[in-house]
Amino acid sequence: WNDKVVTTHTASVNLQKNTSYDIKLEYYSNTNAASCILQWSAPGICKQNIPASQLFPTTASCSSDGKGLNAEYFSNTQPTGVFPAVATITKTEPTINFDWANGAPDGISNDLFKARFTGYVQSLDAGTYTFYVTADDGVRLWINDQLIIDKWIDQGATEYTATANFLACTKYAIKLEFYENGGDAVCKLEWSGPATARQPVPASQLFTQPDVINPNTFSVYPNPTPESINIFLKNTWQQGDRIVIYNVLGQQVNQTIISSSTPGDIINIPLRQLASGLYIARFISGGIIYHAKFIKQ
Repeated sequence: WNDKVVTTHTASVNLQKNTSYDIKLEYYSNTNAASCILQWSAPGICKQNIPASQLFPTTASCSSDGKGLNAEYFSNTQPTGVFPAVATITKTEPTINFDWANGAPDGISNDLFKARFTGYVQSLDAGTYTFYVTADDGVRLWINDQLIIDKWIDQGATEYTATANFLACTKYAIKLEFYENGGDAVCKLEWSGPATARQPVPASQLFTQPDVINPNTFSVYPNPTPESINIFLKNTWQQGDRIVIYNVLGQQVNQTIISSSTPGDIINIPLRQLASGLYIARFISGGIIYHAKFIKQ
């Protein structure tokens, strides 16, 4: 990442046949001639520009049919008080993109009200997402049960940001709490991602319920586990299937690619090298993506 004349740099990676891999190339031009060329070679492939037939857009194709988040509104509540046990109003909000000015949601006191939005946000492409919260007054945001923004204070409309690493086409628990003390009331939630420009998180990516998967389809055991996990898949594993393990930060810590032509329905993954903690296993088989959480003791 420095100014230079046209220079060729090389690196080698091991790739499995007929398998997709993420790729990203960044480039800058300062002055004078500009050149950026990506080539490859491999057994049976002479050095050449990577052909278009082997390159695919990064935008994920997810089954995104969300309708929004669960919304609870509470009248006449003090900022320092706990949320009441019963909401004044409950409904489904397609987005969190509100500027109530001196007003409030229908049926809520104009001042001294609270709101809680809960459900699931579904990622598109894998990578780092930035969440933007704008609030007047207090706001708190949890993603995947982690508090990432905590500004429970009186303030004019102020923007805060935080990041989270997501797998592709995966639902994560989300909760946003808000309070209005007095004056104007603003509460907005936006995001940007690897292939997503900044925008309000759309209703298509917001869900009130998680995915329901038949527990007889697959299982991960033992859980918790001290040394390894067994992953059972009812329809049996296929050659080329992948099992990827991520930590809670979304970082890949292990990957297994099924190479046997008759692997059976149970795969054992050694985990002795991993630190104790919570992990996510992502299975890709027959074009279907599965997820499961497990604890390494």
